[in-house]
Amino acid sequence: MQLSKIGAILKTNKMIEYLDDGEDQWIGDGTAYYCVRGMPQLEKDQIYTLFDIPQEKRGDYIFTIIRDLWKYNIENTASEEIPVKPYALRLGWFGSELAPVNTPNGLLMLETQYLKPFKDEKSGYELYMRSSENGDCFAVKSGMFILGIIKPYPVVDPVLREQIRTVSGLLPPVMPPQPPENVSML
Repeated sequence: MQLSKIGAILKTNKMIEYLDDGEDQWIGDGTAYYCVRGMPQLEKDQIYTLFDIPQEKRGDYIFTIIRDLWKYNIENTASEEIPVKPYALRLGWFGSELAPVNTPNGLLMLETQYLKPFKDEKSGYELYMRSSENGDCFAVKSGMFILGIIKPYPVVDPVLREQIRTVSGLLPPVMPPQPPENVSML
């Protein structure tokens, strides 16, 4: 996991949320949370230092110690998780790059910046959809271990919703490729 990429997200959003669940420590910005394993117990000032946030700028941040991650399952395994894969298509929306993800609950959007800290995982990472009474989230895992949790991008703007519907409706049906007319088939 690239701590510098987590730090860039925290610095952009000026928000830090921290959870110690007794087993792992989680750091995020309210939308994505990253499991930070193998570190000593972190205190507020140590977290600022870890992400190179100078003393004089710390007052610009909202720092919250949270008790749970929206009551989502942050265990390594979950019976309700389903593997998903973002489409290669990317949508730009007010400075955010969104990747559509087809899930059993419909099309959800994933803000791609939140995947950047996982780019150095040697064994790669997988994306799973987890659903609960509290809503949906994406779980990022490497093998059996959870690395992070990301909330879907809320597609509540009626303009964005309508544009997605319009563009998808404009696509012609997929036709099988036809051989060129001047080539004989043997």
